Amino acid sequence: MVDVKALIAKQREELAVKKTWTVDVVCGGEKVTVGIDRVLPDVWDDLVASNPPRPGVEGDAMIGYNINAVSAAYPDVTLDGQVQDAADWAEFFSVLDSPYRNNIGTVIWGLNVNEALQALRALGKSRAGEK
Repeated sequence: MVDVKALIAKQREELAVKKTWTVDVVCGGEKVTVGIDRVLPDVWDDLVASNPPRPGVEGDAMIGYNINAVSAAYPDVTLDGQVQDAADWAEFFSVLDSPYRNNIGTVIWGLNVNEALQALRALGKSRAGEK
């Protein structure tokens, strides 16, 4: 029998663990380290729902959301360790070259989507390419 309450408690503990990934970008000729924290599932769901895939953009269609809009709206991003407010982060993101935007989007996807998929795969519950 599944102990639902124990599983919920364990999941809450796991969600409370701060997971931060970083990625380096170049802006204004300087290297800047962007820190991105995993967000709670409800925050992630709201970000994705608020930024649906752009019509005709294959990358968006594959992941189910507008990757650039989610990245620009992502909360609590740090630059060289300093938390940025939403407006400054969005403006900073908007002036980055495409390779850096793509790297940031990939890190955000990795933290909020791929880690969960990898955990399921590690437990042997699914195989690559199957639903």
